[in-house]
Amino acid sequence: MNSAITVVYDGTIFTSQTSGGISRYFRRLIEEMARMRPDWRFELHIVEDGRATAPLPAGANVSIVRRRHLRPGWFCVPMNYASRQYKIRHAHPSIVHTTLARPFHFAPCPLVTTIHDAIVEKFPEFYGQRSHARARRWWKWSARRADAVFTVSGTSRSDILDIWSPPPSRVHVTYPGVEETFRQADPGEASRVVAALGIEKPFILYVGHRGEHKNFQVLANAIRCSALGSFDLVLVGGGDAVPELEGWSGLEKNRLHHLKHVSDGQLRWLYAGAAALVFPSLYEGFGFPLVEAMSCGAPVVASDIPSSREVCGSAAEFFQSRDPADCVQAILRVRERERRNQLIRRGIERVKLFSWSSCAEETVRVYEQVIAMRPPVAERQVA
Repeated sequence: MNSAITVVYDGTIFTSQTSGGISRYFRRLIEEMARMRPDWRFELHIVEDGRATAPLPAGANVSIVRRRHLRPGWFCVPMNYASRQYKIRHAHPSIVHTTLARPFHFAPCPLVTTIHDAIVEKFPEFYGQRSHARARRWWKWSARRADAVFTVSGTSRSDILDIWSPPPSRVHVTYPGVEETFRQADPGEASRVVAALGIEKPFILYVGHRGEHKNFQVLANAIRCSALGSFDLVLVGGGDAVPELEGWSGLEKNRLHHLKHVSDGQLRWLYAGAAALVFPSLYEGFGFPLVEAMSCGAPVVASDIPSSREVCGSAAEFFQSRDPADCVQAILRVRERERRNQLIRRGIERVKLFSWSSCAEETVRVYEQVIAMRPPVAERQVA
């Protein structure tokens, strides 16, 4: 295969999500592939309109192309779309990878996309009518028209096949990895670091935003149970307001620690010091906090959904996702020393299944496969 490969990314996710699992997925994936294929070029196109972006990938063979984005007004939409098409086509890509399943109708080369989950179809009630309809069209077009579709779990792959019916051979599972920062820590040191954050009691940890499908309300209800009265609740990330705590007494709210902005280094200590990470989600494609917690030696308590079963295996205590009482019982089971130690040991082993190098290797393999099957226009003309 020609070594002069140029992979172009539309970069939509980096301005749509300034922090979070999907933008981190692409940053780490691109960086790992750039290291693995130093003779390839990786070009990321992003909108430059004054807004913050997620951290961007870096590497000697990674370049960032910035373009203007017109806003607001409905008439700007086709102009912005045309601008994106023009810029990407003139990069002479060997392959185009769309980062948020946005359609790319006139690719002069193989087109691949990543669909992390099928939540727009599984839980349409969590989306506004217009945005839901638009997202459904995007995901459906991308799933059916792309030369390859990447997704992050077998659960998501099954959903994609069931809902949009692309050819099964085109849909590939590439499990994400876990950051090197997230590793086991000395318990004594973890206690000191956590105390410096103002947390001195045993605590339950929740990581991520609290959108409807994250099902945070179940944990909020569970933590009020008297059986969990000795625990504080630590929230990492999410918006400023916590509407799920309406009706809590002042004493109950004193048990809450809301840390909106923490570094990965600080989060590592929180995982290491937690009595448990609780992950109550109704639906996920993967669930980064699960692998981060296991890597740091934190016991995991998770809602019993297919993706969490797939990621954690037997290294988590599961509960019925809509039942706060069952959540309470799962947390109490993790308090038992033998069960806690068992889950920690299993988690440390389980997380070895997830690495960015494996994710990158499989992604590169599929890139090469689709380029060989449908080379870029320029190469076809030469041939």
